[in-house]
Amino acid sequence: LKCTESNSSWLFHLPFSMVACMPSGEGLHDPQGAATWRDVAEALAHLESKQSAVRKELFTLRSVACKRLEQARGALELRDEELASVRAAKAAAAVEFTRQQQKLAWRLADSTHEARRAKRSALASKARLCQERSELRDGQVELRSAKSALDAQNQENARLRARMAELEKRLDQGAAEAAAAQSLVRKQAALLDEAAAALQPL
Repeated sequence: LKCTESNSSWLFHLPFSMVACMPSGEGLHDPQGAATWRDVAEALAHLESKQSAVRKELFTLRSVACKRLEQARGALELRDEELASVRAAKAAAAVEFTRQQQKLAWRLADSTHEARRAKRSALASKARLCQERSELRDGQVELRSAKSALDAQNQENARLRARMAELEKRLDQGAAEAAAAQSLVRKQAALLDEAAAALQPL
């Protein structure tokens, strides 16, 4: 960049504070002033190159930042999707857990009802068994009593049979004695008849 009278429009691109600090007209035609302005122009060119590099770096950084922002947005969207999936899975798990709890509660209620009914049935069976045992004991007592009575009756029957046998023996003896007595009476009667017949002629 050359600083001449015909190429002094670059002054309009300088900051107002720099333009206000410049000499009003002397430095533009002074060789020493031209060298000074040349240094300023070189410094400005250096600053512009730095500004361009900074702009490029800023553009690069902005691009990187945009990419990272997009990546962050994608990551956030992915995280939101994952969170939504996790929430949906959690809700489904909660629903399934509630359903399983209801099933377990129903099974527990059924099991409790069945257990109570089985307990009542067992108690009834136990009561019937105790009653049957009591009836069996009563039956055994009655059977022993009946057996004792039967034994006593058998003994009495045996005594009666023995008495009847004795009486029959006595009756047989009495009948024999009666028959002998009748025979004796008949013999005596015959003897008396014979004696009477013998005494009649006399």
